[in-house]
Amino acid sequence: MSLNFLLYFERTEWRVIEIMECKVIPFHTVEERSKTDADKAEALLSQAMEGFHKKLVVLDDDPTGVQTVHDVSVYTDWEEESIRKGFEEKESMFFILTNSRSFSVEETTKVHQDIAARVAKVAGALCMGMAGCGSEEKNTSNADAEQKSETASETREEGQAPEQTDTEGSEEAELQTTESEHAETGLTFADLAALQFEFCSGAGGWSTDFTIEKDGSFSGVYHDSDMGDTGDGYPNGTMYYCNFSGHFTNLTKVDDDTYEMSLADISYQNTVGDTEILDDMLYVYTDVYGLEGTDTFRIYLPGTPREKLTEDEWFWIAAGNESETELTMTVIVNEPNEYGIYSYERSTPSEEAQGIYNSLLNYNDELEQQLQSASTQQEMNEITAQMYQNSDDSLNQIWHIVKYNSDETEFAQILEEQKSWITEKEAEAEQIRAANNGSSAEMDVNIKLNDLTEERCRELLEYLKN
Repeated sequence: MSLNFLLYFERTEWRVIEIMECKVIPFHTVEERSKTDADKAEALLSQAMEGFHKKLVVLDDDPTGVQTVHDVSVYTDWEEESIRKGFEEKESMFFILTNSRSFSVEETTKVHQDIAARVAKVAGALCMGMAGCGSEEKNTSNADAEQKSETASETREEGQAPEQTDTEGSEEAELQTTESEHAETGLTFADLAALQFEFCSGAGGWSTDFTIEKDGSFSGVYHDSDMGDTGDGYPNGTMYYCNFSGHFTNLTKVDDDTYEMSLADISYQNTVGDTEILDDMLYVYTDVYGLEGTDTFRIYLPGTPREKLTEDEWFWIAAGNESETELTMTVIVNEPNEYGIYSYERSTPSEEAQGIYNSLLNYNDELEQQLQSASTQQEMNEITAQMYQNSDDSLNQIWHIVKYNSDETEFAQILEEQKSWITEKEAEAEQIRAANNGSSAEMDVNIKLNDLTEERCRELLEYLKN
């Protein structure tokens, strides 16, 4: 049995199609078939090709495959330059000859993953070029921004409550936001809080995802990966990543279809430019892609005529839009870069928090397996520290959801419980340190802190469910 694979790139996403195994049929069946009307076949093919804007990349495991086609380029290597030439051809298809029929499953998998990563990288670069993104360098003006983040598990002086990041002029900004919202009876940040926003092309697996809360604060994640960029200590490739947060203000009406808002501030959980290796992958911490280059963003409401967006802005959101003539969703536009950020309905608070908690359990289960096979105390300390860090990060995300989905009385009660929980958690950690001054003390503390934090996540989930 021989299986071939097709990768085809639309302007929005990659799809992989597995071609099913061919069946053997008696030769007389072929003889009995009527002869093909070549002119009619050509006409049908021409009709089918009208409006076809996909690029088919065929991975062929044996040279016999290319013998069934003509006027199609065949590349005998998968260097990025060769792939780029294939994309730049006017034809809608090109072959990459892998000669992998004699490979093992593991070898074939590795080759296909390598090719797919390179194809996605080249397609993404060409796609961004078509979208008018200009230079691939991102705005790094925020690279030196002071790192500030909300935390629900950090001990605070004088019992200070976990609050959103304070920035210079934030009180004035909040006042401006309130005045703008009350001046208009239209769109509010509370309306935007019901949506999930995403900026991506569908090529290469990168995306910027964020949510906006009812006070204009926002938080999200940008990620991109290059599985082919490996090195000592990171055989699984390279991940470009940032966890960001900030505030939008001055939400004002422009016309019936259009609003504007200002970016007051943005900060990052990790220092931009820092790197570290996690799970055999190199993490490179960057600034966010999609929000750079401007402090003012346009918001277009459903029903906005297509003509109000440029072709490049429309390109970014076209795949998710259900009409060719008007918007069927709320869209945020970065006008200087002509980026379109689309939206879809946000999960309920309990669903969102449950997803965070489920991801935490899955990740920590994997780390637990690594812990069982660890051979040194240092490895055990590092693994358990990562488990606690995961729990702590998840708790902060769930706390953020609780904060913006509880009324004032409920949140005041939860906040007091949180302060008590922090005190008790730290006390239990100190008891372990006092009772164990050996090499395993750090691991024991990490395990206890992780267990307590996972439990607190479950308790906060119950608040949201109720």
